[in-house]
Amino acid sequence: MNKISLQYLPAFILYFLFLASCNSIDKNDLKIIDDIQLGTTIAEFDSIALSLHLERESFLTSIFFMNYNFSEKTITFPYTKAFDFSDFKSNRTKHLGLIYPGRIPGTDNISSLAVILVHTEKPFFVLPNDVEPQDIGDEYISISQHISTKVIDGIINMYNSKYGTPKDTITEPLFLNIYKIEGDKIKSYRPPEIKDLYHQLVWETKYFTVSLFRGLPSTEEKFNKKTNRYEYTIGTNSEGLPEVREIKVDYENGETMCESYPYIVYQLKKEAIDKLKLDNKKI
Repeated sequence: MNKISLQYLPAFILYFLFLASCNSIDKNDLKIIDDIQLGTTIAEFDSIALSLHLERESFLTSIFFMNYNFSEKTITFPYTKAFDFSDFKSNRTKHLGLIYPGRIPGTDNISSLAVILVHTEKPFFVLPNDVEPQDIGDEYISISQHISTKVIDGIINMYNSKYGTPKDTITEPLFLNIYKIEGDKIKSYRPPEIKDLYHQLVWETKYFTVSLFRGLPSTEEKFNKKTNRYEYTIGTNSEGLPEVREIKVDYENGETMCESYPYIVYQLKKEAIDKLKLDNKKI
């Protein structure tokens, strides 16, 4: 009996190795933008971000200021520069993606990562007469969630090259979130009801989906391709006082409209969540 058992031992070992492989996923199959990995814990994500030298910075979450109180309008997040296309950069404009992990409720396990698209800008100060102007230097960078449609088209082309042809899905507001940066927090909202339904592009991989929401038509900013600068509805008149302007896009002179609150979400599929046992509570 011992000889027979030993004879079949390699087969048993191979069988158990096969079962183990069926319940595991190659980490490379879970890597997304900048080699960040889905399916980790928050602590593992922080460790991976550190090892990848993922950049992290504090940003002002408003462009226009009436004073120098930044304490409640500053947010610190890791970000990717994968969308900072050279054709749209200037000395004050960069296009970044703030990386926002999504946890499975009741756990520390990450099942999704949202990439919130922003552009950078120097802060503008519209000060009352009794406020003395200050030289704040270059250490303060403002961000805005209004992105040129041409930049978003460039992102779509990049994802088409990586993942193939996407699905164009129609989404009702009930099933869609908008990530809005307010003060020192990122808040999630349902978009407003509109006559037309919202469209998302969705790319499929074996273990996760990539969804891109183009955003809502912006009524606050437009992009000037000649200068690679964003222009705003809020400005100043000849006396230095704030005034509101109407956004009119001059396409013949290189201007493009913007979309508000666009973002990308990488979401693990249920099969991957089950294989990785991410539903197990760890809090």
